[in-house]
Amino acid sequence: MLFRSILVLGDLMIDHHYYVRRGDPDQHQFHTGTETIWELRAPGDETLMLGGAARVAAAVVALGGAATCIGVVGKDAMGTAVRRLLKNAHVRAQVFEAKDRPTTLKLRIYHREDSPDESSILQRVDKESRASIPSEVIRRINSCLNTEMESANLIVLEDHEKGALTETLVHDVVTAANKRGIPVIVAPKFDWSKFCGLEIAGILPNYREFCRGGLNADPRQWVEQNAASPKRDEIEVALERWPKLRSWIITCDQLGSF
Repeated sequence: MLFRSILVLGDLMIDHHYYVRRGDPDQHQFHTGTETIWELRAPGDETLMLGGAARVAAAVVALGGAATCIGVVGKDAMGTAVRRLLKNAHVRAQVFEAKDRPTTLKLRIYHREDSPDESSILQRVDKESRASIPSEVIRRINSCLNTEMESANLIVLEDHEKGALTETLVHDVVTAANKRGIPVIVAPKFDWSKFCGLEIAGILPNYREFCRGGLNADPRQWVEQNAASPKRDEIEVALERWPKLRSWIITCDQLGSF
């Protein structure tokens, strides 16, 4: 079956990147001599891109599919940017505003080297709320989902643990999807408890997420093994712990997927 109508629900984000070069202190009037001057010298040195569930939905459309993206933003400039970028990517979107929380922003500042393809990160700044979205917003999302599921033949839950996918909402979505015969795919972070006992068609963690969420392994173990691949005994333990997860794809960076 070719999945062409995909419903993507989860945390919406903006990835904001600066690519800076070291400036000449003599060219800056108020330079104190103690700080480093960094400059943005070209329009291409600043980028604003979709992240999280929004990026997944945009990728589906770029590959020739149809996607509807559902999620939550704050009442701020980055929330407006999410809507604009989704529209530019030809993604149908149901974006809800939640009061007293920002749109999740991942700001990265890179030192651009002599080659435009070579950059090293200088600073990382995250602006986010990990609190669960309000119950009023959950009710509005559920109402929206009842309509959107009529035309969906696959649901993707993109969980970055920023509060959009609450345990209640996940239970409601998966239960409704199971009744309609719509498979649900989950891209989890570290807390898998909200998926416990639910019929999930597939789960797509990376190796760290698999160790911590799927195996409940000691963090010191999976940090040391972060470049490794799943071992047979680990897979057997995970399958025993999560019998209702019907298929697994575990990504392992340069080692590929398992």
